[in-house]
Amino acid sequence: HGGQPYSFQHGGIKTNVDFKVMPAIDLDQLQAEDAIDDNDPDIPWRFGKDMAVDFNMDNSGTWETLANGDRIWRLEIVSYGAYAINLIFNEYKIPQGGSLFIYNVDHTHVIGSFTHANEKPNGGFATIPVRGERSILEYYEPKEFKGAGRLAISYVIHDYRDFYAS
Repeated sequence: HGGQPYSFQHGGIKTNVDFKVMPAIDLDQLQAEDAIDDNDPDIPWRFGKDMAVDFNMDNSGTWETLANGDRIWRLEIVSYGAYAINLIFNEYKIPQGGSLFIYNVDHTHVIGSFTHANEKPNGGFATIPVRGERSILEYYEPKEFKGAGRLAISYVIHDYRDFYAS
C-alpha cells in the first residue's frame, strides 16, 4: 500500500533491534539436488532453502513505545550468504491503522506497507523476497489497538540462487 516505515520518517527511534541468525545452508547439497530436479518439468524451480522457525511478537523482536503511545515492533532476520530473504507467516493480523514493512539494512529494498487489507481467510501471509542477507520487519501499531496485531513467521527462505537475477 506504499509509504515508508515509521523509523525512516522519524528520529529518536532505537537502533538496537533483536535479531535472529539462521543456520548455515549446505549449498553443495542443494546444488546437487537442483542438478537433478531442474531436469524434471514436474518439479517446481527452487530458488531458496526453507527453514522452519517460530518467530512471533511474543518471543522475538523489540517493542518500542513512542511518546504518543503508539508502538513499533521490529525484528531483524539474518541469513548469511543469502541473495534475498523470503518470509512465510502462519499468523498475520494487523488492525486498522497498523502497517508492516520489510526492508534490507541499507534501505535499498523496501516492501509494504502491508495492512489489514492483506489479511487472508486462512490467517497466513507470504512476502516476495527482500534483497540481501539481512531483513528487518517493522510493524507500526496505533495506541488504540495495543496488542491487537499478531505476526508469526513459520518459515524463512534463504535465497541461494538469486531470485531477482532469474
